[in-house]
Order: sequence, then structure tokens, then C-alpha cells
Amino acid sequence: MAGLPDIAKATIAREPARLSWVGMKGIKIPMSIVDKNLGEQKIQASIDCSVDLNDPRKRGIHMSRMYLSVTAISKLAGVDYATLKKLSNDLIKAQGGCSTSSLVSISFELFISRQSLLSDNQGWASYPVKITLQNKKGKVKCQMDIQVLYSSTCPCSAALARQLISQRFAKYFSALTPGIAPNIESVQDWLMEEEKLMATPHSQRSIAYISLVFDSIRGKKFPIQAMIDRAEETIKTPVQTVVKREDEQAFASINGENLMFCEDSVRILLDGFENVDKTAISIKVHHMESLHAHDATAEITQGDLILPT
Repeated sequence: MAGLPDIAKATIAREPARLSWVGMKGIKIPMSIVDKNLGEQKIQASIDCSVDLNDPRKRGIHMSRMYLSVTAISKLAGVDYATLKKLSNDLIKAQGGCSTSSLVSISFELFISRQSLLSDNQGWASYPVKITLQNKKGKVKCQMDIQVLYSSTCPCSAALARQLISQRFAKYFSALTPGIAPNIESVQDWLMEEEKLMATPHSQRSIAYISLVFDSIRGKKFPIQAMIDRAEETIKTPVQTVVKREDEQAFASINGENLMFCEDSVRILLDGFENVDKTAISIKVHHMESLHAHDATAEITQGDLILPT
């Protein structure tokens, strides 16, 4: 019986050209990833992988070999930097000499338990993560993309609200009987009346997209939670999980102490990652406005990313 035809091998490209990347997107597999702080974490991963086609006359790559190499990592106890580095080499070797570079990205959501600000409660926070390895002729770089949700209160609207409250305060107390100065109790009572605080600053749920490029990962375990924690501790107003009244009040206080435009946010975050050992960084922020029908954005990039965010 004759063997099955292999058109990709038996024929050559009609328009010869080297291809930068050829591969597959959205391979879904269950797997475990190893975080430096959290240890082994089970995730549902979506994987993109590509290789270059260095032979201009080669018609196509071996897609099935690529798929088998990628899905094999679902059987491993835990995927770390060394595992992905080996996979990047395996993707190249599996093409039988027609490729010299590979690119593999793993996208998933990482769940981290978060403590409420004051009450004795905990809830789960979810963080989109992407880890990308680029292997160009044996030179490997790693890019980690994380997303962090936070609250941003507009400094301009806060100033305008303070002005209105100040004007109403002056109008009310100047109308009192001459010679009677307001005391602490009367001012407190006035401030506690809902109709007296006629203006409030507007806040919005905001997203920070942070990309970091490393020449390698020290210790081989990915510092995902460490980078997420650094972003949240830097921005100071990450969104909460379980919120009781005391937590909501504490959150309002933190927001009031950390007013920020989108331009402020991106600079604050950049400063927070200043001492991280990296070769490139990109930070984008997206403030989903409550005042406008459109959003406010800002970004800054230093160095060369593997993949744009």
C-alpha cells in the first residue's frame, strides 16, 4: 500500500521567500505553572506558538509536530522558565532544520486570594497574565504581561468639588447670628448632612497593562505575583474583593489621598518598577471615565518589547 502523500514535503513554494513567523494561535490546554511565591498553580492556558521558515523554497512547516510539542507540557507537574526554554528549542528542532527561531506565548488568568482592607474577610482577585519566550538562534528573552485593576479619582474634579463645598460652607456660616463663631460640633453636624456636600469628585475603574522583558528568569520560577503585588502597592488603589462598610470607608480614604490623572498613573507605576532587573518595560493605563463617554489613556515604553501590548 502506498504511503500517504506529503504535499508540503514533496512540493516547493511557487513564490520563494523566507517567512518571519508561521504557527498556531489559541491552543487550549490545562496545565500547571510555577510561581515564585504561590508555587504550582493549575491554569487553563491559551497558547500561541510560531517558528520562522528560514528555507525560502520550503512550502510549509510541520504543524502537527508543533502541536504535539506544545500540548506535551500539559502532562508536566509544573511549567517554569526552564520548561518553556526547552519548549522553545524543541519547536525549532521539530522542524528538521528549516527554522532557527521560535516564539511561544501562554495566556491565562491567575487567581490570588486578597484580604479586605479592615474587615476579617478574603476574596479572589483575577489577573490576566501572558508569558512569552522568544528564541532567536539560541538567544532567549522572556516577556511577562500583567493587568491590574485599580481606582483613579480625578484631581481636577476633586478640586472643583472642594471649591463648591467651601463656598456652601462659607455661605451657611456667614448667615449665622453675628458674633457667634461656629464650634467643632456645629461644623461636624453640618458636614454630616448629605445635602451640604453638594459635590463629589468622579472616580473610575482603571486598568494598568504592564509588560516586562527579562534576559532570563532567576531561580526559574516566574515572579508573577511579585510583579502584581509591586504594581498594586505602587498605585495604592487596587480594586477590592469583599467589601464591608468599614472597608469601603477605608477605600474612600485611600482614593482621596491618591488623586491621579492617567498621566500620573503611568509615571507612578514606572517609578515603582525602576529597580526591577529588566531589559525593557511598557506601561499603559486606561481610565474608563465616569464623566465622559470616552476613556483617558497614557503609555510609556522603554526598551524593545518582544510583543506589543
